[in-house]
Amino acid sequence: MKVLYKLLLTCSLLLAFASLHAQPANNSCATATPITVGASCVYQNFTNLNATDSGDASPSCGFYSGADVWFSLVVPASGQLVIDQDDAGLNNTAMAVYTGSCGGLFSYACDRNSSPNGSMPQIVINDLALANQTIYVQVWRELSASGGTFDICAFEPSIPTNFDCANATPIAVGASCSYQTFTNEYATTSGDANPSCGFYNGFDVWFSLTVPVSGRLVIDQDDAGLTNTAMAVYTGTCGALTQYSCNTNASPNGNMPQIVINDPALGSQTLLIQVWRESSVNGGTFQICAFEPSIPSNIDCANATPISVGGSCSYQTFTNEYATTSGDATPSCGFYNGFDVWFSLTVPASGQLVIDQDDDGLSNTAMAVYTGSCGALTQYTCNTNGSPNGNMPQIVVNDPTLANQTLLIQVWRESSVNGGTFQICAFEPSIPSNIDCANATPISVGGSCSYQTFTNEYATTSGDATPGCGFYNGFDVWFSLTVPASGQLVIDQDDAGLTNTAMAVYTGGCGALTQYVCNTNGSPNGNMPQIVVNDPALANQSVLVQVWREGSVNGGTFQICAFEPSIPINVDCANAFALTLANSLAYGTFTNEYAGTSGDASPSCGFYNGVDVWFKADVSSSGKLTIDQIQGDLSNTAMAVYTGSCGSLFQYECNTNGSLNGNMPRIDINDIALASQTIFIQVWRESSVNGGTFGIVAYDPDNPVFPVEWLDFTAELTPAARVQLDWFTGTETNNDYFSIERSADGKLFTEIGQVAASADHKAVNAYAFVDADPLRGTIYYRIRQIDFDGTSSYSKIVLLQNKLRTDHLSAYPNPAEDLLTVSVSFVEAGRGQICLIDQQGRVLQAQYLSLQAGEESLIPLQVSHLPAGLYQLRLRNEDSAKVYYQKVVVH
Repeated sequence: MKVLYKLLLTCSLLLAFASLHAQPANNSCATATPITVGASCVYQNFTNLNATDSGDASPSCGFYSGADVWFSLVVPASGQLVIDQDDAGLNNTAMAVYTGSCGGLFSYACDRNSSPNGSMPQIVINDLALANQTIYVQVWRELSASGGTFDICAFEPSIPTNFDCANATPIAVGASCSYQTFTNEYATTSGDANPSCGFYNGFDVWFSLTVPVSGRLVIDQDDAGLTNTAMAVYTGTCGALTQYSCNTNASPNGNMPQIVINDPALGSQTLLIQVWRESSVNGGTFQICAFEPSIPSNIDCANATPISVGGSCSYQTFTNEYATTSGDATPSCGFYNGFDVWFSLTVPASGQLVIDQDDDGLSNTAMAVYTGSCGALTQYTCNTNGSPNGNMPQIVVNDPTLANQTLLIQVWRESSVNGGTFQICAFEPSIPSNIDCANATPISVGGSCSYQTFTNEYATTSGDATPGCGFYNGFDVWFSLTVPASGQLVIDQDDAGLTNTAMAVYTGGCGALTQYVCNTNGSPNGNMPQIVVNDPALANQSVLVQVWREGSVNGGTFQICAFEPSIPINVDCANAFALTLANSLAYGTFTNEYAGTSGDASPSCGFYNGVDVWFKADVSSSGKLTIDQIQGDLSNTAMAVYTGSCGSLFQYECNTNGSLNGNMPRIDINDIALASQTIFIQVWRESSVNGGTFGIVAYDPDNPVFPVEWLDFTAELTPAARVQLDWFTGTETNNDYFSIERSADGKLFTEIGQVAASADHKAVNAYAFVDADPLRGTIYYRIRQIDFDGTSSYSKIVLLQNKLRTDHLSAYPNPAEDLLTVSVSFVEAGRGQICLIDQQGRVLQAQYLSLQAGEESLIPLQVSHLPAGLYQLRLRNEDSAKVYYQKVVVH
């Protein structure tokens, strides 16, 4: 019994093993599996696993390596048949169809990847000669004898009737596009023509139409499943076709073709149209229409539309819809793809002309201007986006040699054959006179900024200089000015329409310019430029100023001024202002307005952009010193302290907001190694080149209290050209009097008066003094407090700009003993008379003078022979009729 059981088990295992390695039943033509031809595709699953090389046929495609299986089927009576495969394990089968019989096969078709199912085969048959015949189908895996499963189906399709030229479908030509839907699904390769575009792989369908009498025709396609068809138009007849045009993607409907014909020679002729899918045998649906368009009349140079040149821009609307490629010129800009239209105009006698375009459907046209005549054109200029109207062109002509000449203008859409409407105008502009260096507009340098308004609207590109900043695109205008004798100059701009101009200053002459400085946003007026010059080497020199709009060719108005500023004296380490040690409340007022960049040190904090000023102070013998700042116009200064000497500085400390006075810096030094040494202090505004006032004080923290508690000290210029000084004190101890001191440079102070101390030393006391004859320009004031024992202390220093524009009269020394020097200057150039008069009104001495604006005249008067007493100087301005007096004392 056990022996029988073992025998049965062994037989079962052998049968199972044999079934695992059995050949497919249809491993040869003779055992081909019949498949039914349905009305649609119904896949059946098969395998070529363990198949061998049948040896029945060697197919002509698909890298045959054997392991083939076979099918048979009967072709429908229509002769139309599709055999299709899908991936069911194998994803790269190939398939061949044969007529005849096993042992006598004839290859009919072979395919490897025409199915829409990836890299699988599909064979389409449309052949009445095969009607009701049995055909054989061979299937294998490409490049391999390894088997696997796959799906196959066979069905009778609806094959397009217009699958070749002889069966072309007639389409009507309408007045406008009326799409009809067609398909090339299961179309075969007609073999009627090989088009010159569109990666033709066959599976084409055909149409025919009659061209309108006008010879104007548009054939257009749209997506209805297929998104990438191509189209060719032929003249002649089937069997004798001549390609007329071929297109793949000219339609506005995505990647679809459009063909525009404007050819009277084709009027009333029949054309044949071939349509296929680019680079593919997979078919689908698409839409097609044909209509007689309104083609622009100005499609070439010979038919250019004349446009008038007006006094201002008056747009007219045109189109390049259905324009063809003129072939008259190939412009040098704008990605020209043809479909151009043409205009003509006459340049005004001034030689000045603007041709501008605006969007009216098309938003990216380009434009070229030509001289000469049709057939002999010379490009004059080309533009794509010079207009202020978005991405549209504008051409500005400023050329007297073109006066009264006829120009020809070519317009097209950039990078596209799709047309549309646009607007164009031509007018004679007001072009700025200062469009180049040679025609620079002179501007005067004043005592303060007095803006004048200019424009670069319709300026061209001068070509005189390429500035080193500001994204220069041309369209620059030019100015000239003379640097004051001080070498100090500010050129500033403000917004008057343009908000982002840039500016460069040049030395030398036109044709030999050297850039001195360039700026884009140094002005306090937003994103506008400002240039500050502090260079005695430029004194009395003429400089040239170039202005343009950053990154743009679109012009507009702007304001500019030039003036001689009061530049701080302490703009570098070498001219550092010496801070006198004071109590902790005695802040001196200073400014970095119009300071340049010293270049003496690069501090490690505070976003340094230059425009720094410098101070110095002596550390106490204990090695202690506090430097503190308070807000003025500036609320965010930074400060660095250096040891060493100018030219060899070493940063000791840097601070941005250590003070209790808002976002201001403070540095406390407590370092015996610095005892009695001089330190240098650099001050700047964080992250900005815009200057302003600030307060600073230096004191010994071990001895901050002086006999007088200074509360405030101010200086104000009065309308009468005097300076009103006011100061306030708190507690006073042993205070005798105050000495008022004045300086022109912040270094050398002289006494100009005294005020007695108040008898009340416990309350807040107010004091005042008037400087009746103030200095001009920058004035520094301080108050020295003197005790009864002779000890003294100082207030903070206040700074004042005397910018009142008035004639000046002063005399020194006063009182005088031998020689009295009279100082006279006029705001405007003029003539005058200076007289010395006694108390009886008698003129003792007189002298005439003639002065240039701002020029100082020093007149010596001998007074040693005069009796001691009070006299009066009188200055009469003969031009303004103004009279000025000054009392003088003779000892």
